Amino acid sequence: MGKTTKTTNTTDTKRKQTGKKSLTELAEHWKQLERKTAEQRKEAEAYYENILMEPIVETFIQNNRPQVTEPVECLILSVGTSYEPLVLDIMLLEPKRVLFLYTEVSERYLAKVVDYCGLDAAGYEKSIIHGTEPLDIYREIKRAYLKWKKPEKIYIDFTGGTKAMSAAAAMAGAMIGVQLLYVGCTEYLVDFRKPNPGTERMFWIDNPLEVFGDIEIEKALTLFGEYNYAGAGERLLTLKEEIPDPAIRQEMNFAYLLAKSYEAWDALDFSEAYEYMRQLNREIRRDRRTHRQFLLMDYAEHLCAQEEVLGRLVQIPELIAAKKQMEVLTDRQYIIPLMFTMYTNACVREVQEKYDMATLLLYRLLEMIEQRRLAVYGLYVSRMDYKNIRYNFEQRPDLEGQSPEDCFSQLKNDINDITGE
Repeated sequence: MGKTTKTTNTTDTKRKQTGKKSLTELAEHWKQLERKTAEQRKEAEAYYENILMEPIVETFIQNNRPQVTEPVECLILSVGTSYEPLVLDIMLLEPKRVLFLYTEVSERYLAKVVDYCGLDAAGYEKSIIHGTEPLDIYREIKRAYLKWKKPEKIYIDFTGGTKAMSAAAAMAGAMIGVQLLYVGCTEYLVDFRKPNPGTERMFWIDNPLEVFGDIEIEKALTLFGEYNYAGAGERLLTLKEEIPDPAIRQEMNFAYLLAKSYEAWDALDFSEAYEYMRQLNREIRRDRRTHRQFLLMDYAEHLCAQEEVLGRLVQIPELIAAKKQMEVLTDRQYIIPLMFTMYTNACVREVQEKYDMATLLLYRLLEMIEQRRLAVYGLYVSRMDYKNIRYNFEQRPDLEGQSPEDCFSQLKNDINDITGE
């Protein structure tokens, strides 16, 4: 966090020498100050800012430092009409980057924060927003998040600002999965409209997925059940990273890998589908002994069989590239999985009411069946060679021993008899 030498505010009350007085003693003196006139209230506020604020910050850091377990890259704060919580935030977390979201009303309090924390121009950004327009907050947080290249260690403090600002900041933070926090206290002085000095605390807001995770999981699995593997994969990607429970995170990772494999398989990207399936089966084998109750464990054998099928399908593009189409058509280990892939895809499109695509896939399957049938007799549709047909002599024993030319001639006669020509 870029800082300059902290300037001393010029007020009617200069910073006093407090010696070794404790924060409690200083706070008691502040409470006893007269506040009958505007001038007295101004002096009391100056005492708080110039005398109390420093030991408050020190106490706050001392009490809350154990909660800060990692460096903070970025901090976003909504600015209200109280500068103190923002100061406490910044002094405790020491972020590398700061974004202030402020309004015309709160701009002067932003200046106080910058001054007290000694932030230099390169250490912070500020964006003016409308205090009652949540979309402003959403846009600015999204802009900063993308500009900062989606940092992992990003925090949003929604202590300050209007209720609309705080709610919008919290909702935006939950959407992108960042750490939410606010500065509160354990004892509030209603008459002074401030926390009792020394009782300020940093509150870390748990990820909403800890409570609502089961609902999000249900949504993801519903998409999966509707064959929307891409949509399910997107939700599961978030869940496997954000769910607090590590066991559930691993289960969501299993579901994510399966969704990605099926998504690729559905798109006939056999290579990618195979890699995801291999990874899934590796992780299932790793965890099966100690976590037999995990999701998909009871389908382990089926998934291994699907990996084996994909292992065959993944060879097909290479065979076609090598112009070995006949090998694909004649070898059952290739053509049967390919046919059932086409059939399954057609059935899925039917369920999704994509009837045009379902019809096209079924038509392609019929072509494939015809190609397979011809290939059994040595005929490839792109290069038909009737003189080298492989006859089934069990069905046509009369052709056995005859030359290819005679067999072909007899075949033509049979066809002419059928067609009446």
